[in-house]
Amino acid sequence: MTQSSLEISLLAASLALLTLYRFFNRRRLRLNPTVSTRAVHDRMRADWVAAMTSTGDKGILAVQTLRNSVMASSFMASTSALALAGSLGFASEADKLSMAWHREHDIAMASALFPVKVFLLLGAFFVAFLLFSLSIRLYNHASYAIALPSNAEPVARYLNRAGRLYGDGLRVFYMAFPVVAWLFDARMLLAATAGVLWIRWHLDTADLPKD
Repeated sequence: MTQSSLEISLLAASLALLTLYRFFNRRRLRLNPTVSTRAVHDRMRADWVAAMTSTGDKGILAVQTLRNSVMASSFMASTSALALAGSLGFASEADKLSMAWHREHDIAMASALFPVKVFLLLGAFFVAFLLFSLSIRLYNHASYAIALPSNAEPVARYLNRAGRLYGDGLRVFYMAFPVVAWLFDARMLLAATAGVLWIRWHLDTADLPKD
């Protein structure tokens, strides 16, 4: 088996592992929705909006909380943008640096697949930036709508959509790490993918206190 065939096989195995994770996780949540952190967070945000809009004396708390959410999304959007810009700058010299690193450590490398690695890395950071930016947009809309009376339901929808976009952005951002591992050694790609999915499994599972 050539090095290119080996790396393509490892990439296919990583994608298959990601697909299986998504399938089993969706099936698990369909059978028992209470284990979903997204469902728990959606309910908590809806309850928070109801509490904020039930009386008129919590406006400052609502604004501060939304500001913190916007800052968190802004930080991750900025981080993704910096990572994207850094990857673009790195791509011009990365091929030579990567070949030198593989030569020094006597690790085989399929040079023909290097553009695929760079494209996947850039794609992950760009999609993460896009998702974080969309969450900022919805948090911004919610900050205006929450001040209006009897507006709890649309505000909750805004916040839940923003929270889901933020969570999706984090998940895509995490998937950049297997690609970075692939730049060093193709054998690390599958192991890094399994590690990221193990982390996601814990993040996707609600850890609620027992009654």
